Amino acid sequence: MINKNLSEVDFGDEFEVSPGIRFGEDYWKIKTGISEHCSFRFNDILDSKGERISAYPDLKLFVKILTYYMFPDSVLHNGRSWDTAHSYFRTLGSLIREFFAERFFVSKDLIRKIDGEQIRAFLDHCARSSEHSALHANLTKNITRILNIWISASETGAMPEWCRANFVTSNVVSKQFKSTQKKLCDDERELTWTPLSAHQIRLGYESAYDYIYKFSDAILEAHYLIYTRPRKLDGNLTSVRKDGMTKELFQRLLKFKAPTFPGTDKKVFDFTPKTQKVKSHGYKSGYQDRTTIDINIVRPELINLKRACIFIIGLLTGLRKKEIAYLKVNATFARDGQDYLYITRFKTASNPRKGTPDNIPVPRIVVDAIQILENLFKHQRKELESEYLLVSDIITVKRYSKIKINTIGKDVRKFLIDFTGEDGHTHQLRKTIAWLLISQGEENIDLIRQLFGHKSYGMTLRYILRNELLSGCIKELLEKNYTEDLHQALSKIASGEAVGDLANKLRQRSIKNYPGQILASEIEAFVHSALESGVPLFISRIPIGGFCINSSDISKKKPPCIDDTDEGKPNPEFCDYLNCPHVLHTSESVENVKSQISFYEKKQKHLPEFGDDRIQHYYESKIQKNKKLLEQLSARANIIIATDSETKNG
Repeated sequence: MINKNLSEVDFGDEFEVSPGIRFGEDYWKIKTGISEHCSFRFNDILDSKGERISAYPDLKLFVKILTYYMFPDSVLHNGRSWDTAHSYFRTLGSLIREFFAERFFVSKDLIRKIDGEQIRAFLDHCARSSEHSALHANLTKNITRILNIWISASETGAMPEWCRANFVTSNVVSKQFKSTQKKLCDDERELTWTPLSAHQIRLGYESAYDYIYKFSDAILEAHYLIYTRPRKLDGNLTSVRKDGMTKELFQRLLKFKAPTFPGTDKKVFDFTPKTQKVKSHGYKSGYQDRTTIDINIVRPELINLKRACIFIIGLLTGLRKKEIAYLKVNATFARDGQDYLYITRFKTASNPRKGTPDNIPVPRIVVDAIQILENLFKHQRKELESEYLLVSDIITVKRYSKIKINTIGKDVRKFLIDFTGEDGHTHQLRKTIAWLLISQGEENIDLIRQLFGHKSYGMTLRYILRNELLSGCIKELLEKNYTEDLHQALSKIASGEAVGDLANKLRQRSIKNYPGQILASEIEAFVHSALESGVPLFISRIPIGGFCINSSDISKKKPPCIDDTDEGKPNPEFCDYLNCPHVLHTSESVENVKSQISFYEKKQKHLPEFGDDRIQHYYESKIQKNKKLLEQLSARANIIIATDSETKNG
């Protein structure tokens, strides 16, 4: 769309930067999709004293030129997204305020004289701020990219002569600077995109499940009644009154059977009539009683149902916001007893703008959520002649045929806040299932089974690995999780905290090689290479804490999690931490073994007096096996402590 070289442009001519948008305008609102726009408001950029840059015509022209070259398909940078362009524009505002306006580089003559030393001093200032703020680290990273655009445009002759950069990237941005800023940004991103907790997911899932399977029929029926009720000639909606055009609807709402929220007597809808005196404008003057039913309570629950469906789709498919927004009607199908969903991939597509059609396996609850969304917006979809699954429930004059991408993020966030009490966003959903699979806590395994409706954990694993979007997240998190677990496991071996047969074997072999100072980067490279090359490496936390470490050279004897399966890799369903020689026990697992004993003892006390003896024997067996393991671990731990003490005193 953009192909002009601005060094050859007469800025007196009002050329178009986009259809209908002229370069000289102070507000560029560029249509980027079916219902998406990207806005650039130049008069919103302020200097350090709060004055608009309109006071500096040359500086504003410079800003517009750089903004023009940030666009996708510009003569400089093909492939950049509009989201990135808008992010750079916001950063450009900071650069103008903190560097150009602050140092009064506001005219053509002064902008021409900016040199590399001045830029380098400013970046040093930014770097000092970045050390104390992740937000400043991202800002600084974007500033360097804007400088690269400025330099590239200058080197290729695309900038007008008066604003060409008089420096090169290597002179102002060192490798050390880029490395430091990247690490700061990565640290910030790691905090920002952490997965949701198992507790938060459980609350969110249970709420979404209730809306999909308990409330959806009532909400859809109420929505249909309200949406199709009689309206005035001017198009405004009428109130539902006991008399007049809506008297039949009034009677239907009066008899409406609304479900109640779990554990309460509160109904989803309370269509209790209210009577109040209103002034009469008819032939009879004075006041009259008017009985009405409040129908404004329907739309909030309609929105909650929509958000619940979007939450489930995002959580159990790993789809991005844009991929959810571009879902179409009739997108599900069944094959060989498995439900599938037609999607459009964007980020990993050969052409990220147009996307690539694909299909992924989905659990049944996703199919049901999509069916609800098809029914929820069928009237709006028909009126808009739209083929998209998600449209606005209120049709505006703009008549967008698809929901805005940002609305997906807002819906997920609001759903999480309202039903779990904690904030969150769509990108976290992509990581959450993968993280729960990796952490393999006992609670998490049960939660994942519940989420997917599977009888076995193995079925969930097989489903996940067939879904490329989720398996990609798993691989990404596996590498991170392996790195952290391997570092922690080896450090515990070296420090003497780990106990058990495996700990002793590994300590004898690796104490010299792993003195407890493991570089994360080296381990990350090792794990990545192992995964890529297919080395049978398995490092994972076990339900009681501690670690399971299994690789081809630790032992020739197969552990229970492999021996009990027909596959050549560990299956967490068959983990036997009581007897497995590959378990690396830690102080955490020792405490959890104690908790296991306490748990089974409490269970045993509450058994009925004349119950099945087999249950009694089962609990007694569990207690004795855990006590035996605890004795072994305690004995080994005392030996290690004594040995360490002798070494220190010797």
